[in-house]
Amino acid sequence: MTKEKFFSLVIFWFFVLVYLPLIGNNLPRPFNSVQLATYVWYLSLFLMYESLFRNKFFLQYIILVATFHILTTIFIRHIPPGVIARNTKEFTYMFIGITLLDYFYLNEKSKYYFSKITYWAIVATIITSFVTIALTIYNPTIVRSSYSSGEDLEVFNRYGAGGYGFAALLIMIIPAIFYLIRIEFIHKIKGNIVIGLFLITLLQMQIFANILIGFVVTFFSIIGRKKAKKSYMLMFLIIMIFIFIPQDVYVDSLNSIADNIDPNSLIHRKIVDLAKFISIGEVTEDTATGMKSSRYIMLWDVFSDNPILGGFSVKQRHTWSAGYHLQWMYKLASFGILGLLIHIIIHTSYLKNSLRQFDENYRYYFLLSWLALIGLGFMKNLAGREMWVGYFVLLHGVYYLPLYKRKGRINV
Repeated sequence: MTKEKFFSLVIFWFFVLVYLPLIGNNLPRPFNSVQLATYVWYLSLFLMYESLFRNKFFLQYIILVATFHILTTIFIRHIPPGVIARNTKEFTYMFIGITLLDYFYLNEKSKYYFSKITYWAIVATIITSFVTIALTIYNPTIVRSSYSSGEDLEVFNRYGAGGYGFAALLIMIIPAIFYLIRIEFIHKIKGNIVIGLFLITLLQMQIFANILIGFVVTFFSIIGRKKAKKSYMLMFLIIMIFIFIPQDVYVDSLNSIADNIDPNSLIHRKIVDLAKFISIGEVTEDTATGMKSSRYIMLWDVFSDNPILGGFSVKQRHTWSAGYHLQWMYKLASFGILGLLIHIIIHTSYLKNSLRQFDENYRYYFLLSWLALIGLGFMKNLAGREMWVGYFVLLHGVYYLPLYKRKGRINV
């Protein structure tokens, strides 16, 4: 077996585990282990892919992660084990995504395989969306309960439903599908069906922040690049109108929307809760929305006490753990300006390097996907291998899908 075929086999195995859990979760042990696939990928890189260490972005990433490790070893030393584990997992998935991307840019042959694996990853995402919808019909709260209480976790894993990372992937991939429609890679009707499927999946998963951002990026994707400036002005006017709308109008409108939604659904409860929060007019813990909003206040207080190195630089009880659900604010409060700055450099460098690779048409849609993930981080914790691999790999792979079509291998 050649080195190229070996790498292709490892990548295919990893992508099945990540994007098609219906099959990946049911592979015989130990081949159903993402951890094992990760170790094999690491070993393959260091033994057979020496050019990786000449990639500037990869080297920059390694230096930044090493700097973060030094900070958290010498200065920010009082980190709970659970937080260390979550940070390690996040950096690991980033590392996988960055190294996969570097491998796919190796040569034209690699780019062709890149387009091929991206195509089948999108197909797998469609299949996983159908599975997720089916399981949410069986149990409307299966996504949340499988994480919180473990209820129906066995069913969730056996049939391969999408979790929180999958929901984040969907909001990133929606602009990419619009791009594929615009360049006529995929027929308009088929593309709109796929987008509709992803939005329905988000609604069925009942993760309010993802639903909100999903519809926002859909709106801007429909507007398109040429009308973007007009749409920004329109959004500015809408925001100004929203500011001056009386509070009672918001409350009545939200309650009217809730009346048309299944009263037993989580979305119904979220909308009613939001209406109650607005009617109160201040941040209190009388509503779930108020409790979540109070996390920002709590985290700001932690940050204010230790702005440079964060709360974990001082030996104290970890009293702001509930704030973990807010990705960026939690990092700022826990690791200070220096800790958050490392993450900012990683994501802005990735954006800058990525935009150089694309033409003007795709830059707009890629930027929407990038902003969707960054924006989600102000509302939720960013976690999940589907999301990070999609962020670093699939969003690039979409740009090269026409290469796969030109080879005459697909007909969409």
